[in-house]
Amino acid sequence: GSTTSGDITIPSGITPFQNTNKGGTDAFVAKIGNPASGSTTFPLNYFSYLGGTADDIGLAIAVDSIQNVRVTGSTDSIDFPLATNPPPTPVPAPVQSSLAGGTDAFIARIDTTTTSSSTGAGEWGTYLGGSDDDRGTGIAVDANGTTYVVGETKSSNFPLASPFQGAPIKGSSDAFVTKLGSRSDVEISVAATPTVGGTPTVGVGNQATFTYTITNNNGPDTASAVTFTDTLPTANATFNSVTASTGASCTSPTGTPASITCAIGTINVGATVTVTVILTPTLAVTLANSGIVTANGSSTQKSASTFFTVTDFSVCAAPCQSTAPSVTVTAGAPATYTVIVTPLPTYNANISLSCSSGLP
Repeated sequence: GSTTSGDITIPSGITPFQNTNKGGTDAFVAKIGNPASGSTTFPLNYFSYLGGTADDIGLAIAVDSIQNVRVTGSTDSIDFPLATNPPPTPVPAPVQSSLAGGTDAFIARIDTTTTSSSTGAGEWGTYLGGSDDDRGTGIAVDANGTTYVVGETKSSNFPLASPFQGAPIKGSSDAFVTKLGSRSDVEISVAATPTVGGTPTVGVGNQATFTYTITNNNGPDTASAVTFTDTLPTANATFNSVTASTGASCTSPTGTPASITCAIGTINVGATVTVTVILTPTLAVTLANSGIVTANGSSTQKSASTFFTVTDFSVCAAPCQSTAPSVTVTAGAPATYTVIVTPLPTYNANISLSCSSGLP
C-alpha cells in the first residue's frame, strides 16, 4: 500500500529495507503474524517504507516460498531506493537505474525475514518506464524466482525485450507485461577425504568421501530449484550413501550409467549446502567423481570434480615366487612361514592378518 505517515513503529529485531518515510507518500510493506495462543492481537512482524522524496504508491505484492516479497507500483521520485542503505556487496544492478518520465513503474524485492544483523543482500529496487507515465498494477513470482509484472504505460519508448507487440504505443495508453529473471551466484566445490600428504588417497575396499559445497555467494536473488546430480563411477566403485546438510531428499542410484539426484530447493544469499557422497573403490585405479548443480530452472549450471589415488596391497608367504623350491620339514619339527605384505604402490588403511592351524 502507501502511507503519508512518518511515525509507524518498526518491529524490533529486524532490519527494514527502508526505515523512514522519505517524503510525501511512500509505499510500504507490512507482514502481520497470527495471534499467540489465547490472544486476539495480530503482531506486526515486519514493516518497511519504500520510496523516495516524491510520491510512491504500492499497488501489488507477491510472496515467494521463503517470505521474500515482490512489490510493484508507481513512483515520481528521482531517488527511489535501488538497494538498502548501506548497500550490500556487490551492489545490485537495477534493470533501470533512473526515473525516465514523470511517473515510472517500480519493482522491488524485499526480504521480510531480515534480522538486526542482515546486510541487505538479495534486496533490490528498480525503475521501469519510459518518458511518459507508467505504473505497475500486478505482480507474481514463480518457483524459479522469476518475477512477472503487468501494468499500464503511456510511453512510446517503454523498455522492450523480445516484445509480443513492439513500439510505437497503439493508443493513449497500453498494457505491458514484463518478465524479470532471477539472478544468483551459485558455485560448487568439492573436497575428498581421506588424504595422504595432501593428496586424496584410499585403499581398495575402504570408503572414499566426496564432500560437495554449494554456495549462493552474492545473489542478489535467492537461488531456487537447486538440484545436485552425480553420475557414479560404478565400473570401479560401489555406492554407499548420499546425504545433504539441509535434509533434502536424495535418490538412490538409477539409470545407466547410474546417477543420484538431490532436490535441494532454495539457497539464500550467502548460504551454503553440503552434499556428501561416499563410495567404496573395488579396483586399484584412479577413482574420479564429478557433481553438477543446476538452479533457477537450469539457467545456472556449475560442476566440480576431483579424484582419488586408489591403492592396494599383496600378501604372500615367503618365498613368494611361484617357481620357488619347496622346503622340507622333518616330522615333529616346527614349520615357519614368513608372510610378506607389500603396498601397491602405497596403502594408507589398516590391514589385519590372521592364520589358522592345521595342514596347509
